[in-house]
Amino acid sequence: MTGSFLDTFLGTTDNRPLVFKTNNVERFRLLSNGNTGIGTTNPQSPLHVAGAAGIIIGTSALDGGYTALKFSLSQASGGYALIQAIKSAGGAYGDLNLNPVGGSVGIGTINPAAKLEVNNGGGTGASLKLEHRGSNFIVRPYEAGSDTTVLENTAGYLFINSNVGVRERAATNVALKVAGGQAWSIYAEGNIFASTGYSDNGYYLTSDARFKRNIETVPDALSHLLALRGVTYEMNRAAFPDRNFTEGKHLGFIAQEMEKVLPQLVKTGKDGFKAVNYEGVIPVTVEAIKTLNARTLLQQNQMEALSKENATIKADNAEMKAELDALKSAVRQLQQNRK
Repeated sequence: MTGSFLDTFLGTTDNRPLVFKTNNVERFRLLSNGNTGIGTTNPQSPLHVAGAAGIIIGTSALDGGYTALKFSLSQASGGYALIQAIKSAGGAYGDLNLNPVGGSVGIGTINPAAKLEVNNGGGTGASLKLEHRGSNFIVRPYEAGSDTTVLENTAGYLFINSNVGVRERAATNVALKVAGGQAWSIYAEGNIFASTGYSDNGYYLTSDARFKRNIETVPDALSHLLALRGVTYEMNRAAFPDRNFTEGKHLGFIAQEMEKVLPQLVKTGKDGFKAVNYEGVIPVTVEAIKTLNARTLLQQNQMEALSKENATIKADNAEMKAELDALKSAVRQLQQNRK
C-alpha cells in the first residue's frame, strides 16, 4: 500500500503484477494490463479462472446451504463447458432459467430471431437433439440450403399427441414420403378433415343424425343414375408429373359429366381442376335400386293378379266346356231316340 493521505492505493507503480497469497499460496493475481487470474499466472481476460472447480455465484443461507450458479470447464482434451444451477450446499441441482422475463436465447448466433434459435452454420448436421433414457430426437435439414426439415429418432417412430399441420412447398399440397418414395399425397384447398374411425373392417365416417339438418330422400335417383356414364381411363402422368398419379387402368367418372347430373358431388379447386365425391354416388345408387325394386314388386303383383285372373278364366272355360259337352251328348241322345 502506498500513496499520500489523499491518494492512497493498493497496487504497483510499475508493470509488475499484483499477487495475493494466503498461507504462502498464490490465490489470484492482477496483471498490469488489467487481466485478473485465479488459478493461473497468465490470465487472458479481465477475469480468467482456471481449474476444475470453476466459479460459483450465489447466495448463502444461515443453515450452510446456498442457491448458486456454477460455471466450470472440463480439463480433458476435447472437453466441455458446464453451466449448472445448484442448491443445498451442492447436494442437489436446481432449475436454470434463461431470460425468464423477456428477450431471446441464441445458440450458434448472436442475433436470435425467436425465443430460442439454434444455428449450426449450415450443413446437414443436427440442429437440435433431445435425449431421454437412451432414445433421442433430432431435428436437422434434409441437405445444405434445403427448406426441407428432417425429424428422426432412435426407434424411427414419430408420435404426436395433438393436432398437427403439414404443408408442402405448394400452399395446398400435403405429402408423406417413406424412404424417398411417395406413400400418399393430398391436393386440396381444405375440407380434408373428416371425423373417421378405423378398424379391421374398414373406415367409418361421421353420420350421426344429430349432426345433420334438412334431411330429405334423394329425388329422381334412378334417372340421375341412368344419366351417368361409367368409364375406364388412364391418368395423364406425362402432363402432371408432380401429382404422382398411379399407372394402369382405372374405373370412375368424368367430373365434367358428373357435374351436369349431380353438381353437388363435384368441386372445382382454385387451380380450376375438378374433383368428384365418389362416396356421394352411394346414396343415389341405393335410392335408384329401391325404385327399381318397387317397380319389380309392382310388376310381380301385376303378374300374380294376371295369373290368378288367367286361372279363373281357365276354370270358367273348363266349366263351360263341360256344360257344352253335356249338351252335345243330350242332343245326340235325342237324335237317336227319334230313329
